[in-house]
Amino acid sequence: MKIVKMRAYPGRNIYSHHPVVAMLVDLGRLDGRRSSEFPGFNTVLLEALPGLRAHHCASSRPGGFVRRLEEGTFLGHVIEHVALELQFLVGWDVVYGKTRKTEQQGVYNVVFECGLVEAGLEAGRRAVEIVKAAVSGRRPDVERHVEAVRKTAEKSGLGPSTAALAREARRRGIPVRRIGDGSLLVLGHGARQRRLWATVTSKTSCLAVDLAKDKVLAKEVLDQAGIPVPPGCVVTCAGEAVRALARFGPPVVVKPIDGNQGRGVSLNLASPEEVRAAFRAAAAVSPKVLVERHIPGRHYRLLVVDGVVVAAAERLPAQVVGDGEKTVRELVEEVNRDPLRGEGHERPLTRLRIDPVSVLVLKRQGLRPESVPERGRRVLLRENANLSTGGTAHDVTDEVHPENAALAARCARIVGLDVAGVDLVTPDIARPIGRSEGAVIEVNAAPGLRMHLHPSEGRPRDVASPILDSLFRGFRKEVPAPWVARGPWPRHPGRIPIVAVTGTNGKTTVCRLVAAMLAATGLVVGLASTDGAWVGRRKVLDGDCAGPRTAAALLTDPEVEAAVLETARGGIIREGLGFDTCDVGLVTNISPDHEGQDGLERLEDVAFVKALVVEAVGRDGHAVLNADDPFVHGMAGRAS
Repeated sequence: MKIVKMRAYPGRNIYSHHPVVAMLVDLGRLDGRRSSEFPGFNTVLLEALPGLRAHHCASSRPGGFVRRLEEGTFLGHVIEHVALELQFLVGWDVVYGKTRKTEQQGVYNVVFECGLVEAGLEAGRRAVEIVKAAVSGRRPDVERHVEAVRKTAEKSGLGPSTAALAREARRRGIPVRRIGDGSLLVLGHGARQRRLWATVTSKTSCLAVDLAKDKVLAKEVLDQAGIPVPPGCVVTCAGEAVRALARFGPPVVVKPIDGNQGRGVSLNLASPEEVRAAFRAAAAVSPKVLVERHIPGRHYRLLVVDGVVVAAAERLPAQVVGDGEKTVRELVEEVNRDPLRGEGHERPLTRLRIDPVSVLVLKRQGLRPESVPERGRRVLLRENANLSTGGTAHDVTDEVHPENAALAARCARIVGLDVAGVDLVTPDIARPIGRSEGAVIEVNAAPGLRMHLHPSEGRPRDVASPILDSLFRGFRKEVPAPWVARGPWPRHPGRIPIVAVTGTNGKTTVCRLVAAMLAATGLVVGLASTDGAWVGRRKVLDGDCAGPRTAAALLTDPEVEAAVLETARGGIIREGLGFDTCDVGLVTNISPDHEGQDGLERLEDVAFVKALVVEAVGRDGHAVLNADDPFVHGMAGRAS
């Protein structure tokens, strides 16, 4: 049993309207044999993956797959269900699957839905290994396989902040395309698109981001505006840091001048030895280090979007609680077993670490990593309260005093950020900061949303909605002038008119005609055809451009106000469609020209593939079908 070929379809495709993995599996000597023929196979499989008992299969009710196992089903079908179950155990609600035998002896096409392409591919590989083990009577190490799928999902998936924004965009009907393997998202198509890089948006000023990153310059700008900030200075050696201790403290804070996420930050330092050690930790992050007066109080993060505080959280530093038996290191390992904790920003909370900064913090408490704290004693590992260094957050949105909210909004406005995380230290966020010894510590660009989406205590806040509201505010005014009186225009934010043309003959000619008609109304038209691709009158690509990649390229171009996309058979089969929905789906005809190509042996097969364009027509759109062609006429029933 081996995998011959794997292919992922991230969008609408010939198998499903959802992302799927298609996997050619050669069963070899196991071809034709059923699950019931292997002694103990069903028992081993169901004990290893008890969740398979809930799979419906063709019966449309729980237990259907178990009945198929007992009756005897082919192993390709079993692989399909195991791949689905592995993804379910990782957190993806996937249900669709289909397995068919190919014309090649012993080779099956196993298709299953995937929540994330990379994780789906890994689930397929792991499913084959599990079925192999069960066939031989060995209990598979399911935990190891599930962990492999989970790690793949965490490594290749979006972080919590970006994922929340992508979910909210999809909920609103806005197309979402990820560029590369990072956090860059394109929301929408063509001239109506917006872009996000985590919480840096199309509206975010590059100058403002650079200013926020430079802690010293940002603090100077805030200070000149009358914002209460802690006094401090930049140092380049440990000796200067110690002199700054005498000038501003004790106690003082030492942190990298251009760091983020709490890396290299040490708080509440009172002795020269502590300052020297803190300087070394900060200098490992940045050659220039900031020393400033330590402001006592509680640490708060206020999220500001377009001048409004939409969420606030009190942040607590990374810590463990002694039990009188375990060492600090063992307590850290115990806390890190919490499934909510992961590396970096992949999960709601970040794993705790024993590093030079935490060793320094422990030393100041009279402890070492090998110390055993008494029962109930709270042991700090960091004094900064960043989630990225293992901290937790409590929602305090409803407690923020209006003056503090106005102060945070003013800080974001002064720095120039549309989305900002304003860090305050004050005894109580419910009291005006101006009447206490509080201060604004930092104004952050690209603030993380985890603490607001998944607070350890308090109410989770829907912080994705105000960011999307801000991005697409006024989208109804974006209708190109020539169409203001004509209408209708796509009602959803982020969408432009898309005309998709398929069929056997005449596609290119029809595309040119439609593009010319749209251009005559004053629109900048993106045209993709077998002769190349155009944006307006400018040819941007040569060669055959009638596939999903060119469609995606045109829909990502911010100049394009409408798109006409020739959609050929080969691209549909290989990669699916380059768009989620279209406003007009046009089919010219179905003729024998392509019979025998790409495994399409009959005209019915050709029609099935090309009907995907008709299925992609939105509810407010139109399917234009050649009524004189019986195969095309028959597609009417597949329009939504």
